Amino acid sequence: MAELVAADIRARIARGELPDGATLPLESELTEHYQVSRPTLREAMRVLESEALIVPRRGSREGARVRAPSIDVAARYTSHLLQYRGATYGDLYQLRLILEPPAAAMLATANNHDALTRLREAYDAEGAALDDTDEYFRRSAHFHELVIELAGLTPLTVFAEMATELMRRQHSQIS
Repeated sequence: MAELVAADIRARIARGELPDGATLPLESELTEHYQVSRPTLREAMRVLESEALIVPRRGSREGARVRAPSIDVAARYTSHLLQYRGATYGDLYQLRLILEPPAAAMLATANNHDALTRLREAYDAEGAALDDTDEYFRRSAHFHELVIELAGLTPLTVFAEMATELMRRQHSQIS
Protein backbone atom coordinates (compact mmCIF):
# COMPACT_ATOMS: atom_id res chain seq x y z
CA MET A 1 0.00 0.00 0.00
CA ALA A 2 2.81 2.40 0.84
CA GLU A 3 4.22 2.05 -2.67
CA LEU A 4 0.80 2.77 -4.18
CA VAL A 5 0.48 5.96 -2.13
CA ALA A 6 4.03 6.98 -3.06
CA ALA A 7 3.31 6.20 -6.73
CA ASP A 8 0.22 8.40 -6.71
CA ILE A 9 2.02 11.33 -5.10
CA ARG A 10 5.02 10.81 -7.44
CA ALA A 11 2.66 10.89 -10.45
CA ARG A 12 1.00 14.08 -9.17
CA ILE A 13 4.42 15.71 -8.86
CA ALA A 14 5.34 14.60 -12.39
CA ARG A 15 2.08 15.99 -13.81
CA GLY A 16 2.67 19.32 -12.06
CA GLU A 17 -0.35 18.97 -9.78
CA LEU A 18 2.06 19.27 -6.86
CA PRO A 19 4.59 21.88 -7.99
CA ASP A 20 8.06 22.43 -6.58
CA GLY A 21 7.78 24.03 -3.14
CA ALA A 22 4.16 23.05 -2.59
CA THR A 23 3.22 21.73 0.82
CA LEU A 24 1.55 18.34 1.09
CA PRO A 25 -1.57 18.11 3.23
CA LEU A 26 -1.18 17.10 6.86
CA GLU A 27 -0.67 13.45 7.75
CA SER A 28 -4.24 13.15 9.06
CA GLU A 29 -5.66 14.44 5.77
CA LEU A 30 -3.46 12.12 3.70
CA THR A 31 -4.34 9.03 5.75
CA GLU A 32 -8.01 9.84 5.27
CA HIS A 33 -7.62 10.59 1.55
CA TYR A 34 -5.70 7.38 0.83
CA GLN A 35 -7.55 5.31 3.43
CA VAL A 36 -4.31 4.00 4.92
CA SER A 37 -2.82 3.78 8.39
CA ARG A 38 -0.27 6.27 9.71
CA PRO A 39 2.59 3.71 9.51
CA THR A 40 1.70 3.00 5.85
CA LEU A 41 1.61 6.72 5.03
CA ARG A 42 4.90 7.27 6.84
CA GLU A 43 6.50 4.49 4.81
CA ALA A 44 5.23 6.15 1.61
CA MET A 45 6.74 9.44 2.78
CA ARG A 46 10.08 7.71 3.47
CA VAL A 47 10.04 6.32 -0.08
CA LEU A 48 9.41 9.79 -1.54
CA GLU A 49 12.04 11.31 0.74
CA SER A 50 14.61 8.71 -0.39
CA GLU A 51 13.82 9.72 -3.99
CA ALA A 52 14.36 13.39 -2.99
CA LEU A 53 10.82 14.26 -4.08
CA ILE A 54 9.76 15.59 -0.69
CA VAL A 55 11.43 17.26 2.26
CA PRO A 56 9.72 16.20 5.49
CA ARG A 57 8.94 18.79 8.12
CA ARG A 58 9.11 16.83 11.34
CA GLY A 59 7.44 18.48 14.28
CA SER A 60 5.87 21.09 12.01
CA ARG A 61 2.20 21.81 11.69
CA GLU A 62 2.65 21.75 7.91
CA GLY A 63 3.01 18.81 5.58
CA ALA A 64 6.16 17.83 3.73
CA ARG A 65 7.42 20.19 1.03
CA VAL A 66 7.51 18.97 -2.58
CA ARG A 67 10.78 19.03 -4.52
CA ALA A 68 10.84 18.82 -8.30
CA PRO A 69 12.84 15.93 -9.75
CA SER A 70 16.42 17.06 -10.35
CA ILE A 71 19.31 16.15 -12.57
CA ASP A 72 21.57 16.02 -9.52
CA VAL A 73 19.55 13.22 -7.92
CA ALA A 74 19.29 11.30 -11.19
CA ALA A 75 23.02 11.73 -11.80
CA ARG A 76 23.89 10.52 -8.29
CA TYR A 77 22.11 7.20 -8.83
CA THR A 78 23.31 6.89 -12.41
CA SER A 79 26.86 7.61 -11.25
CA HIS A 80 26.71 4.67 -8.85
CA LEU A 81 25.41 2.41 -11.60
CA LEU A 82 28.02 3.53 -14.13
CA GLN A 83 30.82 3.20 -11.59
CA TYR A 84 29.62 -0.29 -10.73
CA ARG A 85 29.66 -1.20 -14.44
CA GLY A 86 33.11 0.29 -14.95
CA ALA A 87 32.21 3.29 -17.14
CA THR A 88 34.96 5.87 -17.61
CA TYR A 89 35.17 9.59 -18.26
CA GLY A 90 35.99 8.64 -21.85
CA ASP A 91 32.72 6.71 -22.07
CA LEU A 92 30.83 9.84 -21.01
CA TYR A 93 32.69 11.87 -23.61
CA GLN A 94 31.73 9.29 -26.25
CA LEU A 95 28.11 9.64 -25.15
CA ARG A 96 28.35 13.38 -25.80
CA LEU A 97 29.75 12.65 -29.28
CA ILE A 98 26.75 10.43 -29.97
CA LEU A 99 24.13 12.89 -28.67
CA GLU A 100 25.36 16.17 -30.11
CA PRO A 101 25.68 15.69 -33.88
CA PRO A 102 21.98 14.95 -34.44
CA ALA A 103 21.07 17.94 -32.26
CA ALA A 104 23.47 20.17 -34.17
CA ALA A 105 21.96 18.94 -37.45
CA MET A 106 18.49 19.82 -36.21
CA LEU A 107 19.71 23.30 -35.27
CA ALA A 108 21.41 23.78 -38.63
CA THR A 109 18.25 22.96 -40.57
CA ALA A 110 16.01 25.06 -38.30
CA ASN A 111 17.73 28.29 -39.39
CA ASN A 112 17.02 29.84 -35.97
CA HIS A 113 19.10 33.03 -35.74
CA ASP A 114 18.42 33.49 -32.01
CA ALA A 115 19.72 29.97 -31.32
CA LEU A 116 22.82 30.62 -33.40
CA THR A 117 23.47 33.87 -31.52
CA ARG A 118 23.18 32.08 -28.17
CA LEU A 119 25.54 29.35 -29.37
CA ARG A 120 28.07 31.90 -30.60
CA GLU A 121 27.97 33.72 -27.25
CA ALA A 122 28.44 30.45 -25.34
CA TYR A 123 31.29 29.44 -27.66
CA ASP A 124 33.03 32.79 -27.21
CA ALA A 125 32.63 32.57 -23.41
CA GLU A 126 34.15 29.09 -23.50
CA GLY A 127 37.14 30.38 -25.46
CA ALA A 128 37.60 33.29 -23.05
CA ALA A 129 38.03 30.84 -20.17
CA LEU A 130 40.92 28.84 -21.64
CA ASP A 131 43.32 29.92 -18.88
CA ASP A 132 41.07 28.71 -16.02
CA THR A 133 40.53 24.94 -16.13
CA ASP A 134 37.48 24.86 -13.86
CA GLU A 135 35.82 27.84 -15.53
CA TYR A 136 36.58 26.41 -18.97
CA PHE A 137 35.00 23.10 -17.97
CA ARG A 138 31.88 24.91 -16.71
CA ARG A 139 31.54 27.03 -19.86
CA SER A 140 32.29 24.10 -22.14
CA ALA A 141 29.62 22.03 -20.42
CA HIS A 142 27.16 24.92 -20.85
CA PHE A 143 27.93 25.14 -24.58
CA HIS A 144 27.43 21.41 -25.13
CA GLU A 145 24.18 21.38 -23.12
CA LEU A 146 22.97 24.41 -25.08
CA VAL A 147 23.46 22.65 -28.43
CA ILE A 148 21.11 19.90 -27.30
CA GLU A 149 18.68 22.16 -25.43
CA LEU A 150 18.20 24.39 -28.48
CA ALA A 151 17.39 21.33 -30.58
CA GLY A 152 14.22 21.15 -28.49
CA LEU A 153 14.00 17.49 -27.53
CA THR A 154 13.31 17.27 -23.80
CA PRO A 155 14.44 13.64 -23.31
CA LEU A 156 17.70 14.34 -25.12
CA THR A 157 18.19 17.48 -23.02
CA VAL A 158 17.72 15.50 -19.79
CA PHE A 159 20.22 12.84 -20.89
CA ALA A 160 22.72 15.52 -21.88
CA GLU A 161 22.32 17.36 -18.56
CA MET A 162 22.80 14.11 -16.69
CA ALA A 163 25.91 13.27 -18.73
CA THR A 164 27.28 16.75 -18.01
CA GLU A 165 26.61 16.34 -14.29
CA LEU A 166 28.36 12.97 -14.33
CA MET A 167 31.33 14.52 -16.14
CA ARG A 168 31.35 17.40 -13.61
CA ARG A 169 31.47 14.89 -10.75
CA GLN A 170 34.38 13.03 -12.33
CA HIS A 171 36.13 16.30 -13.20
CA SER A 172 35.91 17.48 -9.60
CA GLN A 173 37.43 14.20 -8.40
CA ILE A 174 40.33 14.63 -10.84
CA SER A 175 40.94 18.33 -10.04
